[in-house]
Amino acid sequence: MAKRICIIGRPGSGKSTFAIKLAKKTGLPLVHLDQLWWNENWVQSTKEEFDLKLDEALEKEEWIMDGNFSRTLKKRCEKAEILYAYDLPRIESLYGYIKRAILNWGKSRVDMPKNCVEKIDLEFMKFIWDYKLDDLKSLKKEFPHLEIVVMKSHEEAERILKSIK
Repeated sequence: MAKRICIIGRPGSGKSTFAIKLAKKTGLPLVHLDQLWWNENWVQSTKEEFDLKLDEALEKEEWIMDGNFSRTLKKRCEKAEILYAYDLPRIESLYGYIKRAILNWGKSRVDMPKNCVEKIDLEFMKFIWDYKLDDLKSLKKEFPHLEIVVMKSHEEAERILKSIK
């Protein structure tokens, strides 16, 4: 079993849910990149603060990292052994985001810092719609050690979780 795992994909696709289940199944520590970027009350870290927190997390022997932050993907792939990439249709991810917002309305999710209460954000919905998955072929060329697994449905993700011993 891999000890350093990245999970990426369109927001609302189920990355965090998959990461939480994977962490429970494997016992690996879970790092939500949103918790490194955001501070309480939706206050952003600076790039320097985020990079420092990320570098510290990457130095650990074991981790599951959930989140996109494309600017830092290569840095994570350099250390990771496996990359799970959610590639769901955009409408399904948009639905996932809206469902998540409704179910967690007025609360902070477990993958977010304190007082980052869930809300509907039209600008973020546009980001979800326009999101493009990073070029996985070029990542594989640049990082030949990296196993890349593309998940096109929640059912595929569940099969992967069930296959892990």
